[in-house]
Amino acid sequence: MRVIAFTTLLTLLLAGLFLTWGIGQRELYSSHEARAAMNADSLLHGARLPQLYDGSVDLQKPPLYYVLVAAVAWMRGGVDATAVRLPAALAGWGIIALLLGFAWYIGRPVVGLFASWSLLIGIHFPWLARIGRIDMPLAFAVTLSSLSFWLALRGQRGWLVLAYAGIALGVLLKGPIGWVLPMVILLAWLVQQRRWPVGLGLFPGLVGVTLLCAPVYLWMQNESQGRFFHEFLWLHNVQRGLGGSRLRAHPWWLYGPYVFLYLLPVTPLLVLGSFSRARREELGRAGLLWLAATVLLLSLARFKRADYLLPAYPGAALFLGVLLERWYTRRPLLVVAGTLLAIGVSWTAWLVYLEKYLPTEASYRDYQALAGVIRDQDSPEPVIYFQAEAHALMFRVGQPAQVLLDWVELRQAVRQPRLVVLPSRLLPTFQQAFPDAQVSVLADTVQLAGGRHERPLTLVRVYRPS
Repeated sequence: MRVIAFTTLLTLLLAGLFLTWGIGQRELYSSHEARAAMNADSLLHGARLPQLYDGSVDLQKPPLYYVLVAAVAWMRGGVDATAVRLPAALAGWGIIALLLGFAWYIGRPVVGLFASWSLLIGIHFPWLARIGRIDMPLAFAVTLSSLSFWLALRGQRGWLVLAYAGIALGVLLKGPIGWVLPMVILLAWLVQQRRWPVGLGLFPGLVGVTLLCAPVYLWMQNESQGRFFHEFLWLHNVQRGLGGSRLRAHPWWLYGPYVFLYLLPVTPLLVLGSFSRARREELGRAGLLWLAATVLLLSLARFKRADYLLPAYPGAALFLGVLLERWYTRRPLLVVAGTLLAIGVSWTAWLVYLEKYLPTEASYRDYQALAGVIRDQDSPEPVIYFQAEAHALMFRVGQPAQVLLDWVELRQAVRQPRLVVLPSRLLPTFQQAFPDAQVSVLADTVQLAGGRHERPLTLVRVYRPS
């Protein structure tokens, strides 16, 4: 057991180093990370609700993740890439710690080791832990709640406190899905065991969650003048789930291929193990049901993202931990050698990707050069972002901004000299729409990047005399 204990501590240490190492080296290229940075920055400067630099209140999500980013930024002296990504990285490490601690608690530490490494050698889990998105903290909350419910189902009712605490955390991070996911996983276990939810404290537990979360939601509803429920609950939950939003709908079966792809390289083991005796073992069956219930629930939604699958991964890892534990008892040297080989190959590939490939793509996604040009103009008026969702650029510019979508509004705005950022494809139309204006092209991302850029944007100075 000393070897197992040492390996557990080493896994915790390596996981922490792996998931946090170099997370601040990349710029904030993506929209969601840049939005998190601006939201956190606004909170640090006294805003009551998260705000973007154009002054709009960001009501797409509850504010907890932005509060966490702001807390890290306050300790670091400012909002940067590390502050935006560290809460997600720590949540990923927390999932590893939960799996290891849970396995030790039930007397099966080998399960925790194999479960943890099945996540750490993957192609999706480590990457999502290095991105400033809410999905990893949500997965931590679902893991905490689900593991606690599993223990409670075995008669250890004291764990129900953590089960409902995990639900409350999920609701404060991402809304109703924070309680729906653990409840669906619990329901799958109850149906499989042919049990009623007796002794699980469902009513007092959910009342407690409501008492914790409702004040935050009601406060946001009041502070937003009644807009929070409509924008967050209706537009970003109901419409995303049932369709009818501006987001493209996806086929119901899409998460099937996603699971197969994003759980690589352990997907073949998952398929093979589904036909083994591990699926009949109590804990292994619980892991498979966790995976299946989560995927089936998410498949009902019209809008789908691969990142949304993250809360299902710990269930798959738990099953793989049981499977590999069984193989380990029969052929320990072979299983250990195979695991070490997989770790070596996977982490070598990650090292090459992070240190060699990503730096070569920096100019393709970077906005610092264009942001520098904008700042050099020293314009007294806010920069206009016209039909360009350029949050990463907006954050790097660090100045007040104005977002416009309508041509009529734009014509009104450029009656005095203004800087305008627009998609490069709109430049000919823009010049034709303002034949009476003075339009000067100052820079564009493709030119500044040396020939190619992820999002071609053009900066112009335009003045339309009255």
